[in-house]
Amino acid sequence: MYEVQRDDGKNKDKKSQNTRDELDVAYFVKQEDLENYTMGERVFENGNPKMYPKGSFIYRLAGRDRQNSASYYTPESLTRCLVKYAFKELLKDKTADDILKLKVCEPAMVSAAFLNEAVNQLAEKYLELKQEEIYQRIPIDEYLQEKQKVKMFLADRNVIGIDLNPVAVE
Repeated sequence: MYEVQRDDGKNKDKKSQNTRDELDVAYFVKQEDLENYTMGERVFENGNPKMYPKGSFIYRLAGRDRQNSASYYTPESLTRCLVKYAFKELLKDKTADDILKLKVCEPAMVSAAFLNEAVNQLAEKYLELKQEEIYQRIPIDEYLQEKQKVKMFLADRNVIGIDLNPVAVE
């Protein structure tokens, strides 16, 4: 994929190294589509069009759809508090294995911030209860890996998000 941008007219030497912020919104096109863009719209690196090989990871915003559709992320401080109190009664008297059977649905997921927080808190509670139930502690250097396994299990099998906005679902 090749990176393109809006031509702001500021860059007179179109093949010079761009000083773009790597976290700014970016757009990507296939090589065969690159000819449809002016030199001012193409992003260059070391005098060549900036290219990302197949299989490489690009951490960039791909467009303005999320902003234009009001699909914003909910602050973690809010999700943490709301999920904590939503689970307070639900998790009372539950065993670790009961947690692995719970199903969580967020009917208007937007950014999935609540689902992510639910998975985090359920994984923490599962590990806390399981360690108590089997009278064994997870070594500190293995804890994060074990927590990640539980989070993966929960995310794959126990949570679902629904939203009318296709950008949110994506």
